[in-house]
Amino acid sequence: MSAHREVAQAEIARRQAATEPQAAPAAEPFASRTYTPEEGAKELGSQLGLEVTTAAKEEVPAAARGAAATVEKAFGKKVVFVKAGQAGFDAQGKARWGTDGAVLPEDPGTVYVNLNSNRKWQALIGHETTHALKRTNAAVYNELQAAVNSALKDEAFTWAGEAYAERTKDIQNEEIVANVVGDQMHEPRFWLEVFGRTGDVKALANAMFSTLDKIRNKITGQSRLDYNTREFITDTKRVRSAVAKAYAAWQKGAQGKTAQPAAALESKPDFGKFVAGLLRTEKGEIAGSRGMGTRDVWNLVQRMERLAREGKPYKGWYRDSAQEILKAFGGDKRSAEIFAQLIAITSANREVKANFTLAEKALVQYAEGQPIEVGSQQTNDKINDLLYFGIPWDGRKTNNFYRDIMQEIGGPKSRETTQDMHMGQMALGKKKLSDSEYSFLDKVTKFVAERFGVKPSEAQAMVWVPQKARSLVRRYLENGFHRGMSAQGMKRMALAEAGINYGSIARKRWAMLGPEVGGFPKAKEIRAQGRQVTAEVKPSTKLPIGQALTKLSVSRLQEYQKTAFNRVFGGDPGILMRAFGLDRTQYRIMEGAGGYDGMTAPNAIVTLNTDAVTAERVAKAWMYIFRQDAVPFFRADPKLANDENAAQGIKLVFAESLSNTQLRSATARSPSLISAERTASRS
Repeated sequence: MSAHREVAQAEIARRQAATEPQAAPAAEPFASRTYTPEEGAKELGSQLGLEVTTAAKEEVPAAARGAAATVEKAFGKKVVFVKAGQAGFDAQGKARWGTDGAVLPEDPGTVYVNLNSNRKWQALIGHETTHALKRTNAAVYNELQAAVNSALKDEAFTWAGEAYAERTKDIQNEEIVANVVGDQMHEPRFWLEVFGRTGDVKALANAMFSTLDKIRNKITGQSRLDYNTREFITDTKRVRSAVAKAYAAWQKGAQGKTAQPAAALESKPDFGKFVAGLLRTEKGEIAGSRGMGTRDVWNLVQRMERLAREGKPYKGWYRDSAQEILKAFGGDKRSAEIFAQLIAITSANREVKANFTLAEKALVQYAEGQPIEVGSQQTNDKINDLLYFGIPWDGRKTNNFYRDIMQEIGGPKSRETTQDMHMGQMALGKKKLSDSEYSFLDKVTKFVAERFGVKPSEAQAMVWVPQKARSLVRRYLENGFHRGMSAQGMKRMALAEAGINYGSIARKRWAMLGPEVGGFPKAKEIRAQGRQVTAEVKPSTKLPIGQALTKLSVSRLQEYQKTAFNRVFGGDPGILMRAFGLDRTQYRIMEGAGGYDGMTAPNAIVTLNTDAVTAERVAKAWMYIFRQDAVPFFRADPKLANDENAAQGIKLVFAESLSNTQLRSATARSPSLISAERTASRS
């Protein structure tokens, strides 16, 4: 293994350790604070899951004290030496947890250095102070990063992409810059240039005397490592100058307009106000949290933030899905919306690829004029209604997953975030959430989104992808998949699989079909072609049984209709339609109510995608079966409004679904109203 790879892998091990849940600070978790050396060591150990203690003064080698003095004098950063496990690999090549050094986000003014590290002191301290620079002076760091990047070979970024594959591009770049700075720190020419910019004699003296480290190492037989970045640099002088300029600016206290300490960023929004605003039960517990206290909620926020940093490349998961689907339909937003409904209808408890396959299968069946058969009867009915009868899916108004997709192509903004089994498992240890648990997790996700400055749906995606990847790794291991693959390789594969979105699948599968995969006619046009048969089960009032039924309430008549359907059709009126050779693409049946012969009664509203002759045959068959005076059938097409041969009708649309009492009142006031279709929503 190359020195570069060993350094990188050790660093990965150290930083991945911080992804485990950590204890909440005792007070004001989002506030900036300065730890005592003992407090800092304890907090560092808590975050890394290691035993970390401060080192006694006599334990710190003179070379290490000199390097620390250089940094403290030059940049005002306190260096604390601690003792902890060393990151790297054991004799069998197995990753060993540990740390070379660290900077705590809430205390960026202190650099913690592990005495057990085998790194050169100044290189190590330089590496860690670069992380501190980014957190305390973003403007200076950004300038440094740009300059270093411009002097690096492409191989440097390729190496970082492999060595830090599970980190974001930003973190990969930060590690490269930190390694370069670390290697510059033990070069006398670097400190000469810093002196030329600052005139700091003490810092120069400390740095120059540190060159005696090489002599000491030869005498004692010790050999300390740097980060071996020289082979990646095309212009050493330019890099040295850039690093010296940045550190000189930092020493002078230059503050960019956009620079903010990490602690200041983390204090907004206020965690205390957030927790205080959570809904409480009568017992004072946080509703939906499964007994969490304030400290537990803070730990959950921290856990979600660590996942979100890891999943930052997937922030645009919903946007990419929506825009690629829109592109596939040639920019036709209406067709993209219908396909998004297909995805949402078939999404329950399915992975992305399987979900897309079902939605795509429904699209193909529709294109071939076949009945939709992709899932349960309920799922198939919803899609048949949507595609063949122009009846939008009711869930489009409430389904958060669907709205998260649609808001990316001009649809209404989603009111809540998507909380599925992966989010539930991560936060509350359960896959199926109650309403209160869903609401609680939605609020926490929105809080995390505020802290990252992203949309709630983006924050959810950033957390969801790496959490799903962890589930995939467990599945791989439990089922013996990918045997022989390294742990890092397995994690990379899981993250890549978890990050797949509907857009990437559409781009791959539909590319062969050209710029458009097909479209859907307008819902109003579909509905205008359907013929309505409004059929009651109550016999004619000219018959004794019909007269007896007039005395029943609407609710009792609904019971009678259900019983009649069970006796005649076995509970499925569609059997009559199929007797006429019709399939599910040609008929739709729903419960409604109608006014006839001076009373209101429940009925079946049958929509037929057939010609008038077939509609008449169905109506007469119904009339014969249930012994009625007549069964009307008609086609409500706005284009017939000016047709002298067409009968004119009036359509009433109510803002809400009517109760039986309201329905009777409406029909009583409107004697000409023949029937009123009742659905779950009338908006």
